Amino acid sequence: MATNILVAKEPASIQLRLFSAAGNYSTIVLTWITATEIDNAGFNIHRGLGKEGPNIQLNEVLIPAQGDELQGATYSFTDYDVTNGVIYYYWLEDVDLRGNSTIHGPVSAIPTSVEDREEAPIPTDFSLAQNYPNPFNATTAISYQLSGVSPQRTTLKVYNIAGQEVRTLVDEEQAPGYYSVSWDGRDNLDKDVSSGIYFYRLQAGSYTEMKKMVLLK
Repeated sequence: MATNILVAKEPASIQLRLFSAAGNYSTIVLTWITATEIDNAGFNIHRGLGKEGPNIQLNEVLIPAQGDELQGATYSFTDYDVTNGVIYYYWLEDVDLRGNSTIHGPVSAIPTSVEDREEAPIPTDFSLAQNYPNPFNATTAISYQLSGVSPQRTTLKVYNIAGQEVRTLVDEEQAPGYYSVSWDGRDNLDKDVSSGIYFYRLQAGSYTEMKKMVLLK
């Protein structure tokens, strides 16, 4: 696996709905969901130990596209070559049939062993991190951590400066732990939103927190 610095070419024709990473027992599972795919050949997964790289490509063969121009698809990739307790950053590269590519991310996660989960498995408090990069012009990653003793309804939503909901990124029961998702600057109808100031709000049980981010196009 070669080490490289990611440089995107012309944008490929996909609409990315979700890109997330979750740390499990000695593995990290990546999940991404597309809304539509036009002339998409497939995907590559890149991993690094820092937000700025350098990175290595994990898959030897292009992960084949499954969606089309009418509907997208759900994908997953499991990284088994990880060390427990280390934070890893991941980028998703989509490649079209002409060889053009777009980079999404990074998202991050920390793998833990069964023993780690039993001894210190849960964050001691709730936290919502500042998105990265910020400002951004393609995709940005939002990381957060949940505390407690049981799963709870968790939502992560994006709002415009007028307070109107733009995009729901998370709306599900989530167990205590560390999470990271990405936003591609599209709304709930998968349409591009304009440049400007946006807010993202995390709510998990009685905990709520909101932060500001800037989209530049």
